[in-house]
Amino acid sequence: MKKILTSVFVIALVAGAAFAGTQAFFSDTEESTGNVLAAGAIDLQIDNESYFGGLVCAPSGDNGNTWQIPTGGTQPTDPYYLGLLNEPCTTSWELSDLDGHLFFNFLDIKPGDWGEDTISFHVNNNDSWLCAEVTLTENNENVAVEPELDEEDVDDSDNINADLFDGELAEEIEFIWWADDGDNVLEDDEELLLSSPVNLGDAPQGSPVQVTLADSDNNIWTGAPNDPFIGSDPEDPEIFYIGKAWCFGGFDEGSLNNRPTQEQVGLDGNPGQQGNGILCDGSQVVGNKAQTDIAKMDIAFTATQSRNNAEFLCQRP
Repeated sequence: MKKILTSVFVIALVAGAAFAGTQAFFSDTEESTGNVLAAGAIDLQIDNESYFGGLVCAPSGDNGNTWQIPTGGTQPTDPYYLGLLNEPCTTSWELSDLDGHLFFNFLDIKPGDWGEDTISFHVNNNDSWLCAEVTLTENNENVAVEPELDEEDVDDSDNINADLFDGELAEEIEFIWWADDGDNVLEDDEELLLSSPVNLGDAPQGSPVQVTLADSDNNIWTGAPNDPFIGSDPEDPEIFYIGKAWCFGGFDEGSLNNRPTQEQVGLDGNPGQQGNGILCDGSQVVGNKAQTDIAKMDIAFTATQSRNNAEFLCQRP
């Protein structure tokens, strides 16, 4: 009897399982596949077009970059600049990171020499705040020659490299920066970033000087606060430019105050044409103290996300 009851129980379980397996209910399944959280990109790249004494550093076929007479410019009369024509140069480059590139690589400058760079910025691909930073890393006597010694410039000619900041060259170089429209010319409607020329020698020794290009307080291209640098597609970039000029001596105030208009310059303007706001007066240099001195600096640009970062400032209190 017990075996019979066990058999009946097993049959009942099997039947119940079979019945449950054949039951049908209304149902609906929705599935979302391949969900992604991916970080965006901020990739700052820079290109540069460099001028020195009215010559432009530009591509020359298979010879790389060489010093050339710019379009619309005139052939220099000074034998030094004539000697630079078609010689290799390194201070211009196509769009890239800054690794290995130099804005300054001039090893024999004299009072009255000047240069200009037009720098363009491309951020891929998010809107960003943009800051510049310049650090004077050396202002050195380098070596001592008779004209310097005659002015009692060097106290100890046997130990002139003991102090990296005992030279005078930086004090005799002026800079101007401005938001440019890309034509390499400082025009009457383009404001100087620092309101007037600045002296490299005023930079603190080894400490960065920060320059705002776009932060929550100001955008140098639009003049508006809270207006970030626009990120763009590399295939269709929105490009912004700054101009940077230097003078071994002092910029002529008359030329800075009486700049050409864009109509006068045209879109093909270049600083090789005298009167385009870059006139350097070498007579403002005092004496021979800067002879053989060497000045070095680091220049950095930083792009920082603007979204969710509304209070960002390049220059913190």
